[in-house]
Amino acid sequence: MLSDEEYKASREHEFFTRGILEMMQGIPGIDAQTASIISMKDQVQTIDTAAHAYEGYKMGPGVIPDFMKNFLASMHTSAEQYRQEKVRTLRAMCETLRTDTFIVMARALFEQNALQRKEAMIVHVTGLSQRLSEALRSTDEDRKLNEKALTPSMANPNFAAQLKEL
Repeated sequence: MLSDEEYKASREHEFFTRGILEMMQGIPGIDAQTASIISMKDQVQTIDTAAHAYEGYKMGPGVIPDFMKNFLASMHTSAEQYRQEKVRTLRAMCETLRTDTFIVMARALFEQNALQRKEAMIVHVTGLSQRLSEALRSTDEDRKLNEKALTPSMANPNFAAQLKEL
């Protein structure tokens, strides 16, 4: 797994930072103090409602001049294009996440798992090695004692019981 320093120096950190900044810049109407987000659709709807409610056109109640109708229509089109562009950007970011970042993360997880397994295996093998060394030392001491006790006089049939004991 990457350390914090390695992550901060990696392309993933740069990618996520840039992606988050782009997404935050692309969200209209963010009020930093209350963190309320007003969607583009709601903003356009507010302007549309205000234009219909405005009585200053002197054309009668609810009548909107052609220039305002054209402006509202272009605003709706612009809002839809903006939404589609943000969806495309999000889709591209998800594709990058799916194709690049997850592969890096999978590799990092595999490496971390392999490292942990290797360390556990080293600890286990070290324990077995110590047990084997202890057993070899014990049998070596027994062998040395038996060699000392095994003398040429043991070839005598009178010492057969002692020889069998060894």
